[in-house]
Amino acid sequence: MCAEFEQHVPAMQGWADVLEHWPNPEAAQDAQASGHVFPTDACWTFDSGGFVQRSWSLIPPWADAPKLKFSTFNARAETLAEKPVFRQAWQHGQRCLIPASRYYEWGVTPAGKRKHEVWAADGQALMMAGLYERWTKDAQVVDSCTVVTVAASATMQELHGRMPLLLDAPAMQIWLQGAVEDAGVLMLRAPEIDLRYRMQEPTLKPGQTGSLF
Repeated sequence: MCAEFEQHVPAMQGWADVLEHWPNPEAAQDAQASGHVFPTDACWTFDSGGFVQRSWSLIPPWADAPKLKFSTFNARAETLAEKPVFRQAWQHGQRCLIPASRYYEWGVTPAGKRKHEVWAADGQALMMAGLYERWTKDAQVVDSCTVVTVAASATMQELHGRMPLLLDAPAMQIWLQGAVEDAGVLMLRAPEIDLRYRMQEPTLKPGQTGSLF
């Protein structure tokens, strides 16, 4: 998965409604995040306690300092249970959802790699599965998260070999409340979410004319 997604709150139709019976749903109404999110940026997440804003790049609690690293913004489903940086969050059931209006991926085209935007065919928010941690030392507290990725679906395989683990409503309940074993099954048999994607037009630099293709 590419290191970019969008949390355009007005575009995420019904993202709070889906979770309306969970704690603190009013926080979603106050969410101001709107635009593109990159590793180390703050983003909105949701866990069994409600909505929480976290930095996108997970910091394990045993880290000496709360340094956000690009290498921890994604966690591969196949190895996260063994990776020291993600293992504790997984074992302790620290699972969350990271809603997105769309995410971005670089796919190979005849003209080289080009940026593509990916969104749900029904226009609803994409609910990405995530893990979270809280790093604390003295009076300093840093909440962080990572997006869980799986092998791309048949549709998305044409674009990239990996994609976020996307959850439908029943799977969201399991991811947030189920046992570790049940959450593990979701990573092996992810729900099929109908997706669409398209290549973005390249941005011309000042003074540049014509096509970049």
